[in-house]
Amino acid sequence: MSHRIPTILPDAVRHYLRVYVQPTMRCVACGKEVSAQKVFMDAAGQAACREHNLRRCYSCGRFMMPEGVHLPGYEKVCASCARTMSGAKVQTLTHVVQQHLVNMGFVIPACKVTCLPAAEMKRRHANMMGIAPLGMAMNDSEPYSIDVMAQQCRAGIIRTIAHEMMHLWLFEHECKAPKVYAEGFCNLCAALVLREFEGEDVLFHLGNMMEDKNQDYGLGFRRLLSVYYNFGLNAVVAAMREYMPACE
Repeated sequence: MSHRIPTILPDAVRHYLRVYVQPTMRCVACGKEVSAQKVFMDAAGQAACREHNLRRCYSCGRFMMPEGVHLPGYEKVCASCARTMSGAKVQTLTHVVQQHLVNMGFVIPACKVTCLPAAEMKRRHANMMGIAPLGMAMNDSEPYSIDVMAQQCRAGIIRTIAHEMMHLWLFEHECKAPKVYAEGFCNLCAALVLREFEGEDVLFHLGNMMEDKNQDYGLGFRRLLSVYYNFGLNAVVAAMREYMPACE
């Protein structure tokens, strides 16, 4: 998502490229050797015979074996993504994400990040979203707070934390941008943070963001992404400042 040319190809990308030139591979379900042209593929490059028709995890894109765990309002996730991430790991990711945003030039206000099960996210926030949201930024307390749905892969947690932190940045600057640009801006910054990490789950999430058909989260993201590609991040921020008080 940048114009820089990497000197070392990330392992996840190398794996993605390698898998498409393999003449044969083995089915992850039964171990049978099958042609690369006659299989289903998951986000990690794993193959499955067509007769298995395995479901893919909503969060990480991997095949689910056995059947996954249902989330309120969402498709199923695999057993790995269904596990609640430890508080210590969430805090580590929070610090890393915030540092990446600082390096991009954003001063993120102090906030408390809490990872909650989908059921608790639905109980707390369904009145606003109708379903359990993946994340929710709240500016009605000191310090600000962010709730993140726990049933996500690592890339999903990173993306959600970054997205919600940028909502707090918009709160701090009293930005009144239309939803299509507010959500698109937060998604763009989340994607720029996400690209700093490696893993199949990162590639899966970046791909989903590019294909998201939602008017705000998808279209708004791609509109601002085109500005970023052509004019840089400063131009995107300048566009958002058009919706902030004149003193900004």
